[in-house]
Amino acid sequence: MENGSGHIDVLQLRIVAHPRPDPDVLRDHVLDAHIDLRFGLRGHEDAVQIQFVDRLETVARTAKTPALVRRQAKP
Repeated sequence: MENGSGHIDVLQLRIVAHPRPDPDVLRDHVLDAHIDLRFGLRGHEDAVQIQFVDRLETVARTAKTPALVRRQAKP
């Protein structure tokens, strides 16, 4: 979803799951569970991306797994 500055904001959910569920079903479940998120996206539900990973990232200094990581997309 465009954030007003010409950049596209994307919420990427990184999931560790075995077996892996259908990503479309999982995205719908997340959006249905957070009415404000679905309302805010209004027609841009593809801005929520599901990515399956084997491990979540940790912070090297603390060895903790952050709940949120914000990154700028590479041009």
